[in-house]
Amino acid sequence: MSDFKHSFLSHADKAASDITGYQIMAEATALYKRRRSDTCAYYSNLELARDRALYTRSKAIANAETYLKDFELNFSKPKAKVLWALDEKDAVTTILQLLHKHDVKKIVASRSAAVNELFLKEQLPQDVTFVETAFQEFVNQVTDNEEIDLLRTPHKEMADHLSETFQSPLELGSKPMVQFVTKKMRNHFFDADAVITGANFLVSDVGGVALSENEGNICRACAFAKTHIVVAGYDKIIPSINDVETLWTLFASSGDGTLLTAYNSLIFGPRASYEDDGPENMYVIIINNGRDAVLRHKQQQKALHCIRCGACKRYCSVWNTIGEKTYQTPYTGPIGSVLTPLMKDMRSYRHLLYASTLSKKPAQHCPVKIPLHELIGYNRELFIKKKIAGNFSLWNIFMKYNAFFLGKRNIIRKVLIKRFVARTRIELVTSGL
Repeated sequence: MSDFKHSFLSHADKAASDITGYQIMAEATALYKRRRSDTCAYYSNLELARDRALYTRSKAIANAETYLKDFELNFSKPKAKVLWALDEKDAVTTILQLLHKHDVKKIVASRSAAVNELFLKEQLPQDVTFVETAFQEFVNQVTDNEEIDLLRTPHKEMADHLSETFQSPLELGSKPMVQFVTKKMRNHFFDADAVITGANFLVSDVGGVALSENEGNICRACAFAKTHIVVAGYDKIIPSINDVETLWTLFASSGDGTLLTAYNSLIFGPRASYEDDGPENMYVIIINNGRDAVLRHKQQQKALHCIRCGACKRYCSVWNTIGEKTYQTPYTGPIGSVLTPLMKDMRSYRHLLYASTLSKKPAQHCPVKIPLHELIGYNRELFIKKKIAGNFSLWNIFMKYNAFFLGKRNIIRKVLIKRFVARTRIELVTSGL
């Protein structure tokens, strides 16, 4: 059993037996579904919007090379550059070089799956401080407790951890807790040298980086930090600014059950001379990091259409039972069961192939109509084929040569039959029959 699988099963067993956490998660999921249903009612034709989003994402992935080149051309300007990274190591090396170039000693970061792919925090120099600014990640970091989950941990337990960490009493309730954490986080924005974010979309025709958030931490960080580093997979590319409206509204309604996320930004580069705030330098690092392995499969490449709204997770009974933290990977839920084994190593992450009931509900509520249950099935089929090939490689070699020799024997047999028939005919003629 691989370490990843053992850890997953251990965390899953613990989470599944946490009745309180499950009840909190069930209430949050029920609230999300009601809000999403109410929000989707505002669409005059939801299916048409989903079809348009699917067409946009399909077109973008099919012509990614062209659109990425256009994005680089339109984004690049003085103090704004597009950099390319083949894998995790390449991306981390690039970021470390940028930090050294701009003498960065403190980084604030927003929640991003692409950034999480790099495990950047563990590879930074000791003299560089890394601060998470998304609410949950900040709480995990300051309390040094990765088990805290906003969707499963009771508020009293979370408040106790924060009170113990900051040696300050904390009033119970969501609003007082958010205010308390925001106040503690505020000073980190003022003295940060750099901000690292992901990107919801890279807009090709205008060279813009589209960012959506509900907490406002990205806006605050970008206002004060001198250097802004964006890390995004090449699958984030979209053809035109005209596509942003449809994708942003679907992202909000599917992700949070709202008409639009609280803060939406379209960034075209560093601060202009007439602007009072914003970074002086901006870099967009576009990473591959295993996406080509997904693209090679005709069916599974549909997973690259994902806009990271998280709707599929809310309709996945496995995710609702074991929670987000159990996966310990940047991509969780049904979409994680498709992407992670292909992007990383299928043998090490084979347990994710079976972390699904193959329900059609995640696909039915996906804003870009990714047939997730089918793609997980294709992944299982691919793994079984690889497993058989690995376990029976010697048998395959034997059968290959056996077929070769059997073929030779068949040829010899045919020649002997022909000779026998010819000799029989000769004998019959000479005998006068």
